[in-house]
Amino acid sequence: MKKIYQFFFIFLIACISGCTQRMFNFTFISTKEIDLSRAGNFEKYTRTTRGIDEIYWVVFLPLGIPHIEKAIDKAIDNTPGAIAITHGTVYSKTWWAIFSGASSYVVEGTPLIDPSLSAAPIGKYNYCQLDRKGEIVYSSVLSEEEFKRIKDKVLK
Repeated sequence: MKKIYQFFFIFLIACISGCTQRMFNFTFISTKEIDLSRAGNFEKYTRTTRGIDEIYWVVFLPLGIPHIEKAIDKAIDNTPGAIAITHGTVYSKTWWAIFSGASSYVVEGTPLIDPSLSAAPIGKYNYCQLDRKGEIVYSSVLSEEEFKRIKDKVLK
């Protein structure tokens, strides 16, 4: 009887598994057309971004093909004004359950921003006014003191 439980446990572990593999690191990657004559104006963003292109499997049949290019595009599009990703990594991830699973490419890195393409200025503290449609009416970069003053005023 113990052998049946051991077999079932090993079968269950084999059917429910996952794997992450680092494919490569990069210094600079982009799928966008970049005007390198303006490279002196580009800014590194303070936070990292992530893009994922994932497809699912049902009974060992894939429902598409994941593409690294789509994951790069999603990582770039997550940050307004971004034109590339710098100092990042590309991962391949896979997981399986008994009759389904998923495969994906994940791109992580620091966005490189062209300020002329960004709808709002970029800084640690930003102030933005929106109209009723959600469009930016006014935006500016704040100092830490200005941010704290506005925060205290809003939270009262």
